[in-house]
Amino acid sequence: MPRPIMAALDAARGTPILAVKPSRAKEQLESLPWVRSATIERRLPGTLFVRLVERRPLAVWQHGGTQELIDREGTVIPGFRPQSLCPAADGGG
Repeated sequence: MPRPIMAALDAARGTPILAVKPSRAKEQLESLPWVRSATIERRLPGTLFVRLVERRPLAVWQHGGTQELIDREGTVIPGFRPQSLCPAADGGG
């Protein structure tokens, strides 16, 4: 798993499965800017199941002299560079 996910889970290989709190892990994962939703399940005896739904860029939003990627709900996806493959939405001003 990528480092940001492992850091959000606050777990490393060998961490006891009962030491990972699914509700806290869900909250931490969903705080990552590119994660729309997360599901975490303990599958005893030793598996932590993580399902992520990522935010998918829909368009480049141009506003105030800046460009940002937005998803289908209009949520800005911070930390990503707008790509020319996305249609542009001009916010005026």
